[in-house]
Amino acid sequence: MSTPAPRSRSLPLTALAAGLLVLVAVVGLNLAQRAARDRQHRALGARLRTVVTARDAWRYERPVLRGTALDGNAWTAQQDALRDLRRLPHDELSAAVDALGTATTAPTSLLTLAAQRRDALTALRASTQRAWSKAPYSLADALAQPSRSGREQLDAARLLAVQGAHESPAECLRVAADIVRLGQDLTPGGLAVSVALASMHTGVAEAMVKACAPTADAEARRNAAREFALLARHAPSTGRCLADDAYAITASGLRALAAEPALPLSRQGFSAVAERRAFLDGAPALLDIAARLDHLDPRAYPDTLRDARAAVNLLPTHNAFVRAAMPVYDGLFSRDVHAMWRLRALAVALAAMVDEGDVAFTDPFSGAPLRAEVREDRVRVAGAGVDGREGTRDDVAITLRR
Repeated sequence: MSTPAPRSRSLPLTALAAGLLVLVAVVGLNLAQRAARDRQHRALGARLRTVVTARDAWRYERPVLRGTALDGNAWTAQQDALRDLRRLPHDELSAAVDALGTATTAPTSLLTLAAQRRDALTALRASTQRAWSKAPYSLADALAQPSRSGREQLDAARLLAVQGAHESPAECLRVAADIVRLGQDLTPGGLAVSVALASMHTGVAEAMVKACAPTADAEARRNAAREFALLARHAPSTGRCLADDAYAITASGLRALAAEPALPLSRQGFSAVAERRAFLDGAPALLDIAARLDHLDPRAYPDTLRDARAAVNLLPTHNAFVRAAMPVYDGLFSRDVHAMWRLRALAVALAAMVDEGDVAFTDPFSGAPLRAEVREDRVRVAGAGVDGREGTRDDVAITLRR
């Protein structure tokens, strides 16, 4: 009877050595990739610190609408006033503003509420007398900004409009200009959402002007034309808001990257690493676009708007981080150019009502001069709309009754 041959002990040792070699190779590759990502991380951090330092030293300085400017931050003063203007009836206020100029009076409940909050509304308007505005936080903490919600801010402006519409026509027009300035004062450091919010404030002011201008005297119309012209000429930089949004998202991503594990040993770990790799690959492109958006000056529309849209089209939307992080830029551009058009058109229309010849603006959609069509019972200013061509379906217009 034959004896079976003994098993070779070298086979398990060979398999173990091969496994160790594979493990060492995987660990080495992972560490090399981690070192490369660390270098990208440090480069992004250095670039962002340069931006943050410059941003922290900047503030939005603009002339006050009337009287003498007070020292201090309008943004902070506005937020302080909003503490006593919370939990306002959103739907009722929205409907009341929509009805300005058609309804004889606002609902009694809203007038009572405005009377109860008069001190806070007065403080809200007084915030516009400050000499400058800026959200008081660093870009590194911008996504956790300590401001009131956009809904609360807009509802406070609407309550102010309801109150102002029941004052004299001259006071009503002054309140309308103040509401535009309140929206503008939210934008410095306010990120992309503040562009939409400022546009909504301008819409509230437009409803007030349409309601109050027909019964205002010549002096009140003349003053309102000058104030709306000043608001248009000293509008804050929209591009800076959009750029700040990109910078803030990048800062948040850098903080998240610092928590990445050295070795992704689970399926969830690999997913996290993949997301962080997308961030490191996409963030430089986002910062490049932010630097170009920084120069988007709404006072130079439509030229700067074309440049901004061209810049956004260069974004690598195949990158998961860029695709998830970027706001809907085109929608924000459209909101902002409409708001700028409203400001210019209201200034031109109010000036035409009193033959004020020194108020002249171009159409931010087309670059053509804005002209008022003056008739016995109304003044109308038309614009080209988003396509930049007059006589098409998306033309826009503002009409003020005389």
